[in-house]
Amino acid sequence: NLQQYGEVYGTFFGATPVLMVSDSEMLREILIKQFHNFSRRTHENLRINTTPNGRYLINLVGEDWKNVRSTLTPAFSSGKLKLMSAQLNRCADILAENVGGFAQSGKTFEARQLTGGFAMDVIASTAFGTEIDSQRNPEDPFVVHGKEGLNLNISSPVTWLFLLFPWIVKPILEALDLDGFPRESYKFFENVFDQLMEMRREGGTGRADFMQLMANAHNEEDEGKKDTDMAEGKVQSHKKALTKADVVSNGILFFLAGYDTTSLTMAYTLYNLALHQEAQDKVIREIDDVIGDNEEVDNETMNELTYLEMCIMETLRMYPPGANVISRHCENPTVVKGLSIPKGIDVRVPILAIHHDPKRYPEPTKFIP
Repeated sequence: NLQQYGEVYGTFFGATPVLMVSDSEMLREILIKQFHNFSRRTHENLRINTTPNGRYLINLVGEDWKNVRSTLTPAFSSGKLKLMSAQLNRCADILAENVGGFAQSGKTFEARQLTGGFAMDVIASTAFGTEIDSQRNPEDPFVVHGKEGLNLNISSPVTWLFLLFPWIVKPILEALDLDGFPRESYKFFENVFDQLMEMRREGGTGRADFMQLMANAHNEEDEGKKDTDMAEGKVQSHKKALTKADVVSNGILFFLAGYDTTSLTMAYTLYNLALHQEAQDKVIREIDDVIGDNEEVDNETMNELTYLEMCIMETLRMYPPGANVISRHCENPTVVKGLSIPKGIDVRVPILAIHHDPKRYPEPTKFIP
């Protein structure tokens, strides 16, 4: 559509009018300079206030968003990520062992299946604080319920009715508390949270992971202001205690946002390297030079793998995972590069089209790290 209609054009998403924008200067205005007018992700009609969907961080707005966001931020500080390196290495060792087995046998394998198992193990460990081995045991209940949550039925009549008549279907879905995430799977993750909290109450403060930070915010209300180092991901805020639904819902969001994006990027990177032997050889030489015989890989080591990062970035350009289109909702009448955008219009950025635009990338279909 970018080639057919140009860098700015109007269309509909179901019954909702949207403005597709890929012009670089306009995007800079919308996403940076005038972001205060586009802070929401989507139209209110498309935002369902249910559990877990309505409690996802990406669907919250205003003070509610700030409260949950300031609670989750410390989980991604450099110090916290360093503490998780042992868990990541454990999962990576299993992946390397599996790939090595296929290399020795000469058998073909489904890359996505192996990388999906790795992503599942990492998320279970770093987000939910539980150890599973989905790479060897794909029938683990955590794996089964996690994948159930990813099976959104786009062809469902309810989905299409919601897109075409959101103002009618939305209140019905909210009254029934239905949002597409299986009730049984939500109950499973809720039980996982209860069990983890019980174990940690009996055994001490627990691990410094994503779930522990949310659990602390669930149990204790911060009555004062915390004045700490922004470099460690901490903020000044007056925070309310998170509800149990907040904790469980955002644990699920961590899984939904991290599973496909991680596993697909890894699988496509393996695919690209398999097709381009010269790039593969260069990556292997870099890994040998930087890591050598070291058993553990840490943050400092990863920062030295510059060519491998280039290969991953080029893979993300060719095959962007997750959202191929990102959305912003115009909250106030705004003029961007001479174009008047009315209040209530959704602005969408076609990521895949931009990544394959020959004006930006002269040979968009070629793998050029």
